[in-house]
Amino acid sequence: LPGKGLLLPDGDVLVSDTGHHSLVVLEPDFEAVRTRIGTGSRGLLDGDAATAEFSEPQGVCLLPPDIATQVGYDVVIADTVNHTLRGLQLDGLRVRTVAGTGGQRMTPLDATGSAAPQAELSSPWDVAWWPMLRKVVVAMAGTHQLATFDPVTRSVELLAGTGHEGLVDGDLHTAWFAQPSGLAIDET
Repeated sequence: LPGKGLLLPDGDVLVSDTGHHSLVVLEPDFEAVRTRIGTGSRGLLDGDAATAEFSEPQGVCLLPPDIATQVGYDVVIADTVNHTLRGLQLDGLRVRTVAGTGGQRMTPLDATGSAAPQAELSSPWDVAWWPMLRKVVVAMAGTHQLATFDPVTRSVELLAGTGHEGLVDGDLHTAWFAQPSGLAIDET
């Protein structure tokens, strides 16, 4: 079960293989598997492609080169059932946890924000780089909110949503979402 695909700078395609708790790098023909990242066993373990473990990874997004150089990884992964964001270094295929404790956040995010290693997340389902903010937007399906993750400062902050599940239009802090699970950024 693929979650999301991402075109990599070298022309390969990174796909979150949600049902197999791993990532797959496909050649540009979308058929030939170049490599698999993760053991395929459900878990939360940082490491290289052969030892890393995920739990139903979904969204993936590429960081801009200047940010990737600063933080030491190129791709952010929404590791949904682990309630974490993971970083993938493309050179060497190393995975590390960059936000979340592995415990599920049970209350909505508030406006105070928190340091990423201590931040509890709740079912981050998708991620997208927002150039205007210079941050990753995170669809937090578990708390029905949108958050931001700053890879440089490693902070997680509320972007939008009250935490109530439903469909209510409004400004960023009064809108209601129902398990947001997909993101796309359009700055045109």
